[in-house]
Amino acid sequence: MRISLLIVILYCTPLFALGTEDVLFHAPFEGAPDAHLAAGDGKAITAGELQYTDGVRGRAVIVGGPAPADGKGKPSSIMYQTDSNLLIEEGSVSLWVKAIDWKIPDGHNHQFLTIPGTGVTYYLYVFYPGNTWWLLLKKDGNRPIGSYEPAWAPGEWHHLVATWREGEMAVYVDGEQTGRATENVPLPSAYGKNFWMGQFDNFHTAFDELIIFRKALTPVEVKALYSSVAKAPAPASAVIGDDPNSPAQVAGLLDSVTGQVVLDEDVTAQLWADEQTLHVKLCWAIPEYFRLNPTAYNGRALKRGAEALAENDAFEVTAGKFSVLVGPDGAPGVKSDIDMNRWLVEVDIPREEWGGDAFDFRFSRRWKELRRMDATWKGRLTIQPGAKTAQVTTEDLRKLAAAVPLDIATHLQVQRGDAFRAELPYVNAAPFTAELQLFPSAQKLVVETSKPDAQVAVAGETKTGEKRLTFDISKLSIGEHEAVVTLGEVVKKLSFSKKPPPEWLTAKVGITEDVPPPWSELTVKGNAVGCWGRDHHLGDLFPTQIRSQGQELLAAPIRLRAGDTIAKGTAKITEKNPADVRAVAKGRLGPVSVNVETLVEYDGYVWFDVTLSPPPNGQAKLDPVIFEIPMKPELATLFYSGSYTLQDTGALPKEGYTGVWRHRFWVGNETAGIQWFCESGKNWRITKPEETLRIKDGLIQLAIADEPVTITTPLNLSFGVMAIPVRPRRPDWRTWRFGKDEVNTKGWQYVSLWNTHWGTRWNYPVLKPTTAESLRTRYSAAELPCLYGTATTIASNTPEFRHYSEEWRVAPSAKVDFSTVKEDDENAYAAVCPNSSYTDFYIWALNRAIKEADIRALYFDVSHAPLCNNESHGCGWRDASGKLHGTYALRATREFQKRVYTIAKQNRPNFLVTIHMSGDIFMPQHSFSEVMIDGENFTGVLQRQWAADKRGDYFRLLPLDKMRAEMMLSNFGTVSAFLPEFARSLGDRWWSDDPEVMKATEHLVGLFTLHDAPVWQAYMPDMPLRKVWYAQSRFGWDEKVEFIPYWKSEGILSLGLRNPDVVASIFKRPGKMMVVAMNNTDEDVEIALSWNEGKLGVSANTDRVIDYYTGGGWRIKDGRVPPIPLRARSFRMLVPEARQ
Repeated sequence: MRISLLIVILYCTPLFALGTEDVLFHAPFEGAPDAHLAAGDGKAITAGELQYTDGVRGRAVIVGGPAPADGKGKPSSIMYQTDSNLLIEEGSVSLWVKAIDWKIPDGHNHQFLTIPGTGVTYYLYVFYPGNTWWLLLKKDGNRPIGSYEPAWAPGEWHHLVATWREGEMAVYVDGEQTGRATENVPLPSAYGKNFWMGQFDNFHTAFDELIIFRKALTPVEVKALYSSVAKAPAPASAVIGDDPNSPAQVAGLLDSVTGQVVLDEDVTAQLWADEQTLHVKLCWAIPEYFRLNPTAYNGRALKRGAEALAENDAFEVTAGKFSVLVGPDGAPGVKSDIDMNRWLVEVDIPREEWGGDAFDFRFSRRWKELRRMDATWKGRLTIQPGAKTAQVTTEDLRKLAAAVPLDIATHLQVQRGDAFRAELPYVNAAPFTAELQLFPSAQKLVVETSKPDAQVAVAGETKTGEKRLTFDISKLSIGEHEAVVTLGEVVKKLSFSKKPPPEWLTAKVGITEDVPPPWSELTVKGNAVGCWGRDHHLGDLFPTQIRSQGQELLAAPIRLRAGDTIAKGTAKITEKNPADVRAVAKGRLGPVSVNVETLVEYDGYVWFDVTLSPPPNGQAKLDPVIFEIPMKPELATLFYSGSYTLQDTGALPKEGYTGVWRHRFWVGNETAGIQWFCESGKNWRITKPEETLRIKDGLIQLAIADEPVTITTPLNLSFGVMAIPVRPRRPDWRTWRFGKDEVNTKGWQYVSLWNTHWGTRWNYPVLKPTTAESLRTRYSAAELPCLYGTATTIASNTPEFRHYSEEWRVAPSAKVDFSTVKEDDENAYAAVCPNSSYTDFYIWALNRAIKEADIRALYFDVSHAPLCNNESHGCGWRDASGKLHGTYALRATREFQKRVYTIAKQNRPNFLVTIHMSGDIFMPQHSFSEVMIDGENFTGVLQRQWAADKRGDYFRLLPLDKMRAEMMLSNFGTVSAFLPEFARSLGDRWWSDDPEVMKATEHLVGLFTLHDAPVWQAYMPDMPLRKVWYAQSRFGWDEKVEFIPYWKSEGILSLGLRNPDVVASIFKRPGKMMVVAMNNTDEDVEIALSWNEGKLGVSANTDRVIDYYTGGGWRIKDGRVPPIPLRARSFRMLVPEARQ
């Protein structure tokens, strides 16, 4: 059944407001950095020279900026003590921020606030692409919260709030929640001594109104806090008469920190005027809490007359030039009368002090020593003798507030004709939160509250005592229902609906036994299972041999060992299908029985489910357990590490490699290899994680248990391998251009890779009315648009996501606040896991869209398998202590992509599927694509390189071995479309023809041309790539071209020098060749080009060599090519041409 949250209805009678009693720390930066209010030490510790500017209220401080030129100082910063100013268990930080000399986005991080802690450090900052994040820095992986992409300009003020409490953290920008997380958000066990603002930031930032609260603010409280500044009400106005028996009376003081009206104190001012004097009578109705303990001030016993009370338990009156402060002991010329019921202060102000008949007036009540609060009434007074005046009481305001629904931020509108007008900010925030989490497939409803003593009733069943309560709703009828949450006098009603299952849930579109091209049905000969280009021999527990492209990859069978004991067994194929084959192997590892269930699929994907079982009614002790893949050393020269930044990726060291457990990696050479993958570390017994993986002389070793292990119950392990390449490249791939060339179009297919917003929402495959016609127009112009999609996000403002969000969402991930999601926002999205029924919906809807609009190509963006622990859809695992861990949804992401590919090829055999996988090669998924886009992972790398060395090139980032191990992709079976990051990382200059830019761009284009790997025309000048396209077109660029890479050119091509970074690859077609020579060093060289005409099959009647890239040429004399200069980090496309 489908259940959906519809609305929230709230009822209550008490009043709840946001006041200074919730504040631990307040620094207004009114010309000084010290806190105005602090539960602990409010003294600022500063570095560098602070500056001040106009703020959102009064003044603001400027910090950061470059260190002084003499190098003796640091960028300015402010530090405060954490003790008592921050609570560990719960809190919020509010801060106004203004960029001075930076903007968003500008390719730089900008730090605002750092709160160091034990186990977790809080970091409020802007991440360089423009995400405002509350970042949790922690040992087991950082946790960013927030996903907002603002466009901030210098001089604009913006409001940031971050909140924390057990099991929930949230981030707000300008009053709107931009991120919320309820999983993997641990609190620190202790704070560091100090927290700071602006440290380590080389740009200037203005800060104002730093407030730290003792509680986690709710969304409505944050909105009220923002609005009190951004939408501050106009000053009140009141008419003052001359009748002392009918004075004007005003009420409605505003909290000086939060800006909200104060309703739990009764403070009023009565005013009237004669010709010479304005008479003011102030009254504080002393509340019960003070009458019961009249000497308790902030937990201290102070007597009347104490110095601490002189300014901090007082009235202040300001009118024109007049100002007076009246403490408990009065003031000169002021009447002060205090009893246990009220405090009366009478002030007479001469006309010469307040001026004409219209003037600004302010009175304040300072409670700083009594309840750590100041509150002020300010407005415009007009004196009109004989006028009718208004009498406004605090009770009047309370009645207005009582009519405000719960969890609403508003302005109380107070008007008495022309005699009095005021708008008073007020937020009626409930004392607890409650939300529904709906799991339609499991027919469960979870009600989560912030207070465990709240009572929750659903369908006649009432529960309490826990923050998270689960209800079985399987017996509820189809229709509307509600959960009722009660705490004291407050009642919240949350409505939900139960609906029949949708069509897509059971359609299972894209699941078939048919094998799509280019693969064919599996073959089985004995225990050998064959697929395109590879076969797997399943004679033992694991494959005894794997062949790829005719090469035997293994030096010995894949095996499991414990110490010196190697597991042995026998495999039997149990099921044969066109698309998959299953086998079961049984054997022993010493005293332990071993059972391996093997699945082989048509693209060469192999998955093992392994069970190690102790003897019946006993236990078994094993030496350290190691999984080994013995590859032939000559085929194990390159390593793809799985690192997003290519750390460790490249040539394997001669001394071998030792590293951490990885959920996927690849070992091979330029033509073949094996990728290993695993979804989680479940049941791996690792004490030295940095030594889990070892590779030396072709032997891959993975420690399952790195110390002796005792097995008392069955131990289950699951992982897989895949031999590569996984598929042939399409015959027409050389005709693809990943960019537009309006000049040279003949014989080329313009493949447009990035095409969003073709659906009505973000990654929502429901067509816009204009999509089909737009595609027809673009097809007719010889363009192939690849429509945008992802495996792991969907629009958050769709009916399907609203209903299934809890089942679909990746956990942990930001919670969607549906009340803030705009229905027409085409960019709103949320993270989803393909292991959920999201895949069923997406494939079903995508298949309809493909048919209706004749979609011919797709682009899947950053569709990495998510790390997810959402147990509602089968992700996550728990260790012996019950702690929940995440799993990488590798198999589900593969299944998603396989179903996409299946429907694509069912609709059109030459349908093009591309995947943007930057930094993440996972061939069990990416085999279902024909183009892989790498490169976005260099965005931050280039920025860090620029910051350190002022270099914007890829010279050191992509040495030749990293190119062969990850970037060229021919050894994996797909086509590259590398995405450069020059301008995206380093700014608009990197679009230009600046010499530095052109050198860096030409180097990158040449590097990929050398490896027969296309580049996406993006974030760089167009000309270098267009020149390559022109050269290829002139040479002839089609399926007849044969690529002979530089590592295979020995004996047929020579450059006349031996430098491993000066190399040349050959592109050959009948009777013709092109030599792409590359100098990947920082020194200019000359090459002496020569070749073996017989082995290459090219004409001997050549008399010149032409550089198709630059247009230069060299005459061949006496059979020799003259020395050809090759500048540092440059390339040439050299073609020998025959005599005319």
